[in-house]
Amino acid sequence: MAAHRIDKVIIAGEDATLLKVINRPRAWPSFTFESQKLNVLLSRINGWKTEVELRSSNRCAFAMAKSALQVQWGQSYVAIGAPGWLTDVLLDDKGSI
Repeated sequence: MAAHRIDKVIIAGEDATLLKVINRPRAWPSFTFESQKLNVLLSRINGWKTEVELRSSNRCAFAMAKSALQVQWGQSYVAIGAPGWLTDVLLDDKGSI
């Protein structure tokens, strides 16, 4: 996000613990290393916040993250464009609103 100069980012996730580590690192001393790494990255983004989300309310992001772990992807979606299945997920989610 910082490289694309995008501000006002919402970091949403299912794991409330990770989001608490981001927001209150001193309360989670066993995650100091991770907290410091995240803080360096987040310091490059203006206006970020965190929110806990259910997986069912963010199916598209979950599907993208899952597919990013597959070996076949050598470049990001930003560089090569979205795969066809992503459009289907977005349209399906749009219809359920």
